[in-house]
Amino acid sequence: MLVSVEVTGRDQAFAPLLNWMMAHQQAQILGSAPTEHGIIPTLFRKLVPGSHELQARTTEEILANGTKQTHFSLVPGPGRHILRYRNAFISVARNRESSVPAVQTGEPFETMTMTTLYSQRHIFASIFTEAQEIASRATEGRTVIYTPRMVDWEPFGSPKRKRPLASVVLEKGVKDRITADITTFLSARSWYLDRGIPYRRVRPLSPIPRIPT
Repeated sequence: MLVSVEVTGRDQAFAPLLNWMMAHQQAQILGSAPTEHGIIPTLFRKLVPGSHELQARTTEEILANGTKQTHFSLVPGPGRHILRYRNAFISVARNRESSVPAVQTGEPFETMTMTTLYSQRHIFASIFTEAQEIASRATEGRTVIYTPRMVDWEPFGSPKRKRPLASVVLEKGVKDRITADITTFLSARSWYLDRGIPYRRVRPLSPIPRIPT
């Protein structure tokens, strides 16, 4: 009768799902405020309680003027949460294994398990899609910087605001050469793949083979 989906803390969908849960629960609270009266709003508030197990998350943003701005948010913490989505009730269990730290970061290994009725299993695809859209909007117009950690890459700090190319001061002709090099490299992907050559730039501004027209 039930179906569950498990997402581990190492999966890229883990953080977006936490943000989606908080955004969705906030929308539920606004949609069923105590000022609303009637059987349905009252029953809704009883069946879908707010989250009582929360976790603080702090992020920093570098503004255009160079100043640093700190943002605080609350996301569902370890424990069990109940939410309602498209007339389906979902039980969300966030578990933390403190005795099994991640090898790369030393942080506890976590899992999030979402359970609902088997007849409502199609809602999981919609939830993941909405979570991805929220994550994309958070980085829209910004550059995500990654740093190597052991054998993997992970985001480094908060996404940075994109800097206009016109604001970069370089020697005459260097900016045009860099722009032309990037444009040529991006358009040469199929040329690299057809010849079995790794699609990467080894040396900056090194000559790129011309693509026959």
